[in-house]
Amino acid sequence: MTQIRTMARKFAHGLAKKVLGWSGALRGGRLACITREHFEPTCGIRTACGRKVLFFTPNLLTRHRAKCMLLKEPETIAWIEGFAASDVLLDVGANVGTYTMFAAARGHRVVAVEPEAGNYCLLNRNIALNGFDSIVEAYCVGLGASEGYFKLHLSTTQIGNSMHQLGAPLDFEGSSFNPAFRQGAVGTTLDSFVHAIGVVPDHIKIDVDGLEAMVLTGGVRLLASRKIKSILVELNDDRADHREAMESLRRFGYAPTLRSAIATEGQFAACSNYVWVLEHT
Repeated sequence: MTQIRTMARKFAHGLAKKVLGWSGALRGGRLACITREHFEPTCGIRTACGRKVLFFTPNLLTRHRAKCMLLKEPETIAWIEGFAASDVLLDVGANVGTYTMFAAARGHRVVAVEPEAGNYCLLNRNIALNGFDSIVEAYCVGLGASEGYFKLHLSTTQIGNSMHQLGAPLDFEGSSFNPAFRQGAVGTTLDSFVHAIGVVPDHIKIDVDGLEAMVLTGGVRLLASRKIKSILVELNDDRADHREAMESLRRFGYAPTLRSAIATEGQFAACSNYVWVLEHT
């Protein structure tokens, strides 16, 4: 009994030190949120279909992503809600799986692609947390214009973050930056990837922070097949390669049916989510 009391006191003392340490740097709601992260690191979001989607949230950023699932990009939510029941989604640049989980909660099969190791780990944890492993498969690979082994230039090592670049340390505007970390990564093309896994998606979401044009360049055979019903892709109107990607989509028979600006001012003012739909002739 004495030994148990001693262990309990040590635990309480250690916990008090942690809380006091946190309170020295953080106040109010942030302290409560930090405490919750350590003792209840999950977040559940109820969707319109009635399914509660669970996310493992080891930090403030991943918790924010979960909380904003239905709010951050309403156009993406509406796009997914318009899928036919049997439609398959390819999520390129899935991050920790925000939209992968939303689509899976609606019963869709999803193939998710995420090359960054920390995000890929959390993506799989979220798949397991929701019991979606029978309809969702995730691959730790980067899609681009060529195949091979590359450096993935990370903007930060924080799990849940983005703005990582495959191949060259160029940001979403095409300007060079100093990466916080360089991770080895396997890269392939959209055409090769779809052929290798044996799944032709009905819809593709592409959000890879500036590399969208390269992903589309690597998928010319798939686009020419006219099997893809729609593509949601983030494009930057100020970039020549992104404008050329738009012309390429038009040549393959796709028409933009929606353009939703990412921001009205600041560095992302020229970036928009476009939905391209295959025109039937």
